[in-house]
Amino acid sequence: MMSKYDSLWKYIAEQKIDKIKLSFDEIGQISGVEFNHSFLNCKKELLAYGWKVGKISMKEKTVIFEKKIELENISKSELICALQDKDDKKAYDLSMEILEMSAFSDKYYSYFEEFVSLLTSKSSYVRTRGFQLCCAQARWDKEGKLKKALPTLFALLHDEKPTAVRGCLVTLHEVVLYQPELCEIIKEELLTIDLSKYKDSMAPLIKKDMDALLKVMD
Repeated sequence: MMSKYDSLWKYIAEQKIDKIKLSFDEIGQISGVEFNHSFLNCKKELLAYGWKVGKISMKEKTVIFEKKIELENISKSELICALQDKDDKKAYDLSMEILEMSAFSDKYYSYFEEFVSLLTSKSSYVRTRGFQLCCAQARWDKEGKLKKALPTLFALLHDEKPTAVRGCLVTLHEVVLYQPELCEIIKEELLTIDLSKYKDSMAPLIKKDMDALLKVMD
C-alpha cells in the first residue's frame, strides 16, 4: 500500500549524509502533501528505509531526519562508543533498541562486561544507560554475571544525581523478577541509601521508588 509520504522517504533515503534537517514547507514540497499532524502517524514508515524521524521543532517548523544505526553491521566497540555519543538522543534511542531486543533475545548478554564499563562514566545519562542494559540481561544470566557485578551496580543507588538513582531503582524490578535469589542482597543495599543527601523535593520520590521495589520483593 502506497503511503502519501513515499516520495519524501525515498528522497531522504537517497541522501549521502547521516542527518538532514527539512522545514515543514520543504517536506510539503517533496511529498506533495502539506505538513500536518498526520505526519506523526506515518513517521514509522521511514524505518523501512534505514532512517528515522528525530527532533520535530514546532518553533522552528523543522524536522531532523537521522540515519539509523544498523546494529547488525556495528562492532562491539563501535556500539559501546555509540552508547556514549555526545548526541544524547541518538545514544538513548540506540539503548532503547537494545533493551527491546534484550526482551526476547540473548544476543547482547555477551556484551555484559562492556555494559558494566559504562557505569563509571562521568555522564549520569551514560551511567544509568549502562545500569539499564546490564539489568536487561537478567533473564539470560545463567553464569552469575549480575551477582558478580552487583558492587559496581549498587554504586549507582548512591549516585549524586537523584534522577539516576530513581531510574536504577525502577530498573531493578527486572532483576528481582528474573533473579529472585538476589532479592536479599538488594534489600540490604536499599537500606544503606542515604536520603538526607538529596533535596527535599527528590528524597520522597526516591523513598517511594525504594518502597515499591521492596514491596515487589516481599
